Amino acid sequence: MILRRVIKHFRHQEWTAIFLDFLIVVVGVFVGLQVSNWNDARLREQTAQTYIELLREDLAASKEDVNQRLTYFRQTRTNALQALSALDQPPERLGEQFLVDIYQASQMLQREYGRDTYNEILSVGANNAISDIAVRK
Repeated sequence: MILRRVIKHFRHQEWTAIFLDFLIVVVGVFVGLQVSNWNDARLREQTAQTYIELLREDLAASKEDVNQRLTYFRQTRTNALQALSALDQPPERLGEQFLVDIYQASQMLQREYGRDTYNEILSVGANNAISDIAVRK
């Protein structure tokens, strides 16, 4: 439709109309590109906020795990100190509690930290998705 109109304007040499048609096309393309850019920026921000929220959840879970581990290792330390002090006694006086303390002191609590979100960010190449440098650090 616009093409027919432009051809008609060229035939009649209506330069003002040709300029207006050209201007309408240029402005339309510009507005379309701008809307596309705004949408891309909105999607990037939405993705960044999603990653930030997932990272917060991972960090909260890690914090809770560290607190539980701290409690566990404090108890392990207590058991180790009790076992160590029991070694000063004659072997015949060592009872069940000594065995419990030795056993508890020798236990290790293995764990891998939850890096699922961080690994996902790295794997999809979204390292710069979070634009706030302070949050990235």
